[in-house]
Amino acid sequence: MTSLITNTSAAVALLTLRSVNSKLHDTQTRVSTGLRVEKASDNAAYWSIATTMRSDRAAVAAVSDALGMAAAEVDTAYEAMEQTGTVLSQIKAKLAAATENGVDKAKIQDEIAQLVAQTVTIAKSASFNGVNWLNTDIHDLYEADPMDRSASLVSSFVRNADGTVKVDMMSLDQIMTSLYNKEGGGILDGDPRSPLTIGGMRGENYVTTDITNDYLADNSWRGAAATISNSLPFHIASGQNIPDAIVFSSTDKITFDITLDGDDPSQGLSAPLITGAPVAVTVNQALVISKLGKASISNATEMSTVLNAAFTAAGIGTRVSAAHGWLYPIGAPAYPDPVNYSITTTEQTGLNGSQVQITNFSSTLNAGTLGNANTYGLRGSTMPLEFTPFKIYRDVSLDFTFGVNGEATETHTWDNRAARSPQANFIR
Repeated sequence: MTSLITNTSAAVALLTLRSVNSKLHDTQTRVSTGLRVEKASDNAAYWSIATTMRSDRAAVAAVSDALGMAAAEVDTAYEAMEQTGTVLSQIKAKLAAATENGVDKAKIQDEIAQLVAQTVTIAKSASFNGVNWLNTDIHDLYEADPMDRSASLVSSFVRNADGTVKVDMMSLDQIMTSLYNKEGGGILDGDPRSPLTIGGMRGENYVTTDITNDYLADNSWRGAAATISNSLPFHIASGQNIPDAIVFSSTDKITFDITLDGDDPSQGLSAPLITGAPVAVTVNQALVISKLGKASISNATEMSTVLNAAFTAAGIGTRVSAAHGWLYPIGAPAYPDPVNYSITTTEQTGLNGSQVQITNFSSTLNAGTLGNANTYGLRGSTMPLEFTPFKIYRDVSLDFTFGVNGEATETHTWDNRAARSPQANFIR
């Protein structure tokens, strides 16, 4: 009996010792690790929670650092904006002072230039950790997609009810903060969105002295200048027009009066009409020999040369000219027409009309179809434009009013959407 009690006591003592030893081990582990639950076997539920919390704590610490960086970037930009606002207020005051009488505006301009340079320095200095929202380098600032011109800032760390986590970001569109952009478009830059000359049209009001009958020489197209078509006497041989030479004796001559640039009554012009003044023209043997070295005219080129010399002798060489026609055989180079020529006004009389009229024609020999004739040109006016490329930004439209001949005008609008249309591509 005594032996049984002794053995039972020993067993209880051993169990107690083991329990104490186990608890001592747990206590030592907790002391050394600082954790009540170190591994899943200690307590699976608590271990899972603790592991998640440790992970989140590290993430929150990183987010906290990122928030600190973002706050520093915001503070840097804000302080630079405050300084810039102060400088701009000073510029405003200088401009107000410049309106006063008796001030030295040149000195004020120098001071303003220094203040402007100061804003540039402030913008360039507003950098934190390589980030600068005031001095940017964004391609096509106004046309860029907002995501391509935005800065991203960490705003929060969130664990959702389903266990997923995410780091929330907020965007800052730098078009709202950029004072100076490398390609322009910053708040203090010149606005690059202007269409400039609008392809050459800006500010044009191209009106001549009489837009209803415009033949003035400063137009790049003056309508159709008046022209009389003529030909030398000719015969046909082997299907070709062969000119018959006009041979001048010492007594032969061709005379006529020529009137230039009179108004055409059929065009409905208001009175009084300009009729022009006739000028006498003479072609004789002496003139022909002086220009051709012979007493005969053999083709249309020679006829044009002689007539131009006669016009010069009559004092109208700059106002009218003669020229041979051209033939363009298929597969062969062009060559002067030997028979046909024309007399055309050069629109240099200073009159609005376009006319060539031959009157009082007289000739002692066969001069072909040259004789009395009258022809008017067609009215015309044009707006000469020197095209310059331009861009229409998304938030810009251009409007222009167009009218001709004093009639009702039309207003047209052109914007980025229209420029991107298939019809616009076809027009270009």
